[in-house]
Amino acid sequence: MDTLSTMKAWVKLVPITAAIIVLLLALGLIAFNGHFAHEAQFLGRARDLLPERKQLPEWQVTDAPIADTPEMEKRVLDILDYDDAAYVVYRKDDLRVSIYIAYWRPGKVSVRSVAKHTPDVCWTLAGWECSLSEEIPVLAIGEKEIGHTEHRNFTIRGQVEHVVFWHIAGAEVVSYHTGGRPPWHAAINEFIRWGNQFKKEQFFLRISSNKPLADFKESEVMQRVVENFTVIPGFIR
Repeated sequence: MDTLSTMKAWVKLVPITAAIIVLLLALGLIAFNGHFAHEAQFLGRARDLLPERKQLPEWQVTDAPIADTPEMEKRVLDILDYDDAAYVVYRKDDLRVSIYIAYWRPGKVSVRSVAKHTPDVCWTLAGWECSLSEEIPVLAIGEKEIGHTEHRNFTIRGQVEHVVFWHIAGAEVVSYHTGGRPPWHAAINEFIRWGNQFKKEQFFLRISSNKPLADFKESEVMQRVVENFTVIPGFIR
């Protein structure tokens, strides 16, 4: 190979080498992120954000375990690594509204780590089939407006569950718009967007019902949830 050909070959390698170096530097900075966590803004309990029995005298309110057994609940905690969580079921007549909320303090986990465990991933792995998937830019609940909302219908053995969920990181609702796991480049995008502050204070809120969204979104339960969540920056527009 002559000198000119050799130089051309090296020139072609320069962009690739530079990209690899940038990626390694980014990953190195990400590894040290835990030393740069912000102070938590939320100082309460996850359960405090969900309606209490006394607020809904006409509803049956049941505080349910996160999983069916203590062993399964520990496994869920090991996988999700949240700091706090709550699961409450509300019933009135033939309407059921189930609410799950999880909370991570700043510096605990990356945004993409939480996004790997949405219903799009976990419910489908459990055998549910997604029959409707849409993103709602603005969801009106009474006089309040919620930002980006993920809306799904899941079906299993003839049972249909109507689901909305939100992933709140820092002061904004996050979505990777994949209808599944975060994309392969999520770690790079997080670093570009947030630098070494990508382990945000985070909430995950999932509300599911045996009735369509149009039926349960105006329920008293939803009204109370929205009122309680006004303390979470970025959730209510």
